[in-house]
Amino acid sequence: MNHESLGDSTKNRVRNEINEFAEQMELGLAIYDNDRDESWKQCSMQFFIDRMKQEVQELETAIETGQMNLIQKEAADVANFAMMASWKAKEDWLNDVDDYINWEHYKYRG
Repeated sequence: MNHESLGDSTKNRVRNEINEFAEQMELGLAIYDNDRDESWKQCSMQFFIDRMKQEVQELETAIETGQMNLIQKEAADVANFAMMASWKAKEDWLNDVDDYINWEHYKYRG
């Protein structure tokens, strides 16, 4: 879907379901703020993938047993690790671009 085709009417609108889910995600992260804060930013992409797989298994178990409170928690956990992987990919890409730009600048100065 082309986001430009949505027009200005939906540009600043966030669905209630997304806001509620984001609150669940934040609750899941906030539990660790005092102990770990943003230490996750030092983790590898493989760590995020492995943890996401583990959380998907926990989500499947919660769904199979019909435990609504756990379904919401585990879904938010999956989303948190997906967010972390997305952040890591962007950071790595930006660092690669910076390295490339710095190398090109150095290479042609010489």
